[in-house]
Amino acid sequence: VIAAHLVEINWIFAPRLNTLIKKLGKLDLAFQLHNLTTKNIIDQINDNSAHFAILREDAVPTTLNSVSLGEYGYSLFAPIEKIGNTKRPNWKSIMNMIPLATMVSEGQFSQALEKAAKENEINLDVRLRCSSFETAAAALRSGEYAVILPDIHESNLEAGMAKKISAPFLKNQRRKLALAWKPKLFDVKARSKEVFTALKSVLKLKYS
Repeated sequence: VIAAHLVEINWIFAPRLNTLIKKLGKLDLAFQLHNLTTKNIIDQINDNSAHFAILREDAVPTTLNSVSLGEYGYSLFAPIEKIGNTKRPNWKSIMNMIPLATMVSEGQFSQALEKAAKENEINLDVRLRCSSFETAAAALRSGEYAVILPDIHESNLEAGMAKKISAPFLKNQRRKLALAWKPKLFDVKARSKEVFTALKSVLKLKYS
């Protein structure tokens, strides 16, 4: 059982299932994927409802064991049909020109966006607030909105559909991930050490 946020499940774990299954084929395993909040992920590890968790490094409590999986960043994505043939579109002009779909949360992510807009005199036009990056990605596919998405989603976009644009204010929003598990798991669950070794290898992200 793997507990994680939907982004990590859909864009990191699921795309690597083929490789993972090949590594663990001799064990003939089945998986359950639990999409949960950070608190519930930790609760499930503690009460043995889940065996492994994918979490932000800074969210892993000291009571759990963990190993770094690397990190990913965020970029601004704009629909090609809205920006034409511009080879190097500027993030400021994109945000002034195209309505934005963004997250509902008022946390650090939204604060960074609003601060960047104010400092650069951008007329921030948020037309759609989403509760998940999955929904934001669907909004991008509609061709109507520019969207901030995790870089790891780029490989899921259809060729020629959207342009990835770097934005300086997103550099401090990188997400460092860890694979976490309860101490003594390897002692009480047969084969868990082999699963851990495969997960650590397959889920490792490249720093960029």
